[in-house]
Amino acid sequence: MCLAYGGLLDDLRAAGAEYAGFCILDMEGRPSTASLPMYRMPLEGCTATDVCAETRTVLREAYPEDDIRIRDLPCGKAVVRIGDEPLPIPPHLSPNGTSIEGLRGLIQVFVPSPGGTEVVVLELGTPAMEDWDFYSELFAEIVQTLNWTVEEELLFLTQPSDAASSADDNTATITQELHSCSSDVLDALGLHSQVDPDNRLSNIVCPNCSATGHHSPCALVHEWLINTANAEKSATAISLCGSTLRDRGWLETDGGTVWGPSFTAVHTTGYRLDIASSPSGRRLLVKVLTPCWRTEGEVPGPIRHTYRPDN
Repeated sequence: MCLAYGGLLDDLRAAGAEYAGFCILDMEGRPSTASLPMYRMPLEGCTATDVCAETRTVLREAYPEDDIRIRDLPCGKAVVRIGDEPLPIPPHLSPNGTSIEGLRGLIQVFVPSPGGTEVVVLELGTPAMEDWDFYSELFAEIVQTLNWTVEEELLFLTQPSDAASSADDNTATITQELHSCSSDVLDALGLHSQVDPDNRLSNIVCPNCSATGHHSPCALVHEWLINTANAEKSATAISLCGSTLRDRGWLETDGGTVWGPSFTAVHTTGYRLDIASSPSGRRLLVKVLTPCWRTEGEVPGPIRHTYRPDN
């Protein structure tokens, strides 16, 4: 594996990768591996919309058999390519001592910067196709965390909060309302399945502020997972939830997440919701977002810890 990754690392460097992650896992006694490089490419005379449209056109011409489409991510629009490609294995790495050609599953996400000056490309690749659901689901969660910021804001986010107690009280109220909204969504899903204990409450930039160039946090998002029996049950739950929430003041919007059935909506009070089935279809990924503080004029101090409710 060291020899294989050594050669792959040279290829990634030559291709201009600024980051590359590798893993070697033991899947119940069976070896499994994947790689995740990141590239940055400068652009001139393009807007983010132009980049996405042109990238999709070029990729569809080059890879007509692959699934290529434009998707909305928290950081903006992106082009997603899902497919596979040949993986030549040299004699010194093959099991029988001769050159063979395998297959590598591939997901590429092309994300233009807000000003259209560059595009960031993240790529998941794995020859362990039997573990495709595991890797693609993990990668889906990774790309949902992408965001744009500047050095000054990164410094701000790493400093201890100096928020006054009144701001802390305001934060507690907003947090309570956010969890209440999540409970309503869980009720609308109509599932009696286990909620993953690794729930997460985070500061983010709301979609409207991100689109207008703001980078400092202006909202809270509650992210949680539900384990379901199968893809059919997940799709049914999303459909039921959409029907129920539309009767409770939620307006369905375009967009959604990268993979699988989804439901994206905005409430009359300003809350946002994104529900999607994972690539394997056995989990639901839910995000509930508060109204923008910048718009409301009441900005609480940053949240710096993770919530792990018991249910």
